[in-house]
Amino acid sequence: MPSAVELQETRDESWNDGKIVATRRFAIWDDSTPLTTSASVRALFGTTVGGVDIPNVRSQFPGDTALYAKSYSLKPENESRYAWMVEFKYENSEPLDKQPQEIGYSQFSVDWSVEFREFYRVNPGIIIPQYGSPSGDAFVSGTSIDVAGEPMTVLHNLSTIEFTETVALATIPDRSQLIRAARGKRNQSPFQGAQIGEVLYRGAKANRIAIDRVSLVHSFSVDSLYHMIQVVDKDADGKPKLIQTGTGEFVAQICRWRQPFPQFANFNLLSENF
Repeated sequence: MPSAVELQETRDESWNDGKIVATRRFAIWDDSTPLTTSASVRALFGTTVGGVDIPNVRSQFPGDTALYAKSYSLKPENESRYAWMVEFKYENSEPLDKQPQEIGYSQFSVDWSVEFREFYRVNPGIIIPQYGSPSGDAFVSGTSIDVAGEPMTVLHNLSTIEFTETVALATIPDRSQLIRAARGKRNQSPFQGAQIGEVLYRGAKANRIAIDRVSLVHSFSVDSLYHMIQVVDKDADGKPKLIQTGTGEFVAQICRWRQPFPQFANFNLLSENF
């Protein structure tokens, strides 16, 4: 049966610029069945050995709910008895449920930005087709801002979401098919707080981080105009059809919505971690 003892005098703690670091050290051994490998020692993490509670990564420091075990190191101390010295390091930051190298790890980032886009019509008065799927005439209506059929370049709000996950290498062939099928399509159901049709899947990139593990980064764009563009009717010469306003200005006569990404996809099929 394994035995363990915590070296109480090793409960060091330090503070530096708001960061608290603490350590705990344990001696672990087994006289009956020697612990000959580090794996046999790691198997005891998070268990009680000889009445001593051995912590594990993410365990809290005794008497301090703000310190968590973030890492550990172990080394053989006495080969004759196969005794091991294990040191846990704690920090005052709550650890993630999984580390980046672990299968099932996930993280996301959001970039709220703007981009230049050409418009012929703006609010007030714009009519938005449901889910960004124009049908029929699909008139934009709204207020004209073009100059004799030339669109105005204005800033438009756009968000980019990147979702990172760690998956098993063996699952990449199936995931690759789903990724290729979803590229250039919009969300068929509410996704990450966005309405149907507002999210466009741009694709993913894969990076092998271990023999059997891959880091996948999925990229999405979120647009409140459902990624639609505005086009104007043109005459036989390819010039915009114009109409004169009450103030004497000439503007595009008819402006319509067009959807470059008409197809939808179920983004929840791309990952079990979304």
